[in-house]
Amino acid sequence: MVYLRLNYFLALFLILPLFSCSGSGTADSTSGVPGLTGVPSLSWVAPSEREDGSGLSPSEIAGFRIYYGTESGSYPNMVNVDDHTATEAALADLPSGTYYIVMTTVGTDGLVSAFSGPEVEVTF
Repeated sequence: MVYLRLNYFLALFLILPLFSCSGSGTADSTSGVPGLTGVPSLSWVAPSEREDGSGLSPSEIAGFRIYYGTESGSYPNMVNVDDHTATEAALADLPSGTYYIVMTTVGTDGLVSAFSGPEVEVTF
C-alpha cells in the first residue's frame, strides 16, 4: 500500500515539466501611486515535454501559476494565468522592493508541475 501511494505521489509530482521564466524591473511606469515605481514583467517559454521526457502538447496545458515572495525560497503569493497560450504577465500593484519568483505549469487534467528553477530575482 505504501508503494502504491509513493508511485501516485511521484506521478503527480513529475507529470509536467519545469520551464524558464525571466523578469525585469521597470517594464511600466506607475505614476501617482506612492511606493510603486514599476511593474515587474515576466516572460517564459511553455514546456514541450513532461518531466519524465515524454511529449507535451500545448493543448494539454491549461495555464500557469506565478508564485512570488520577498524572501528567497518562500513564495506565499500566487497569480493564476488561465491562458495556455500566454508567454508573459505583469505583477501589478506591488510595493517597490525585491521579489523572488517561480512558476508552475497547470495541465488540463488539473495536475501542477514542480516549481520552475532557478527562481528569478526582480528588484524594482
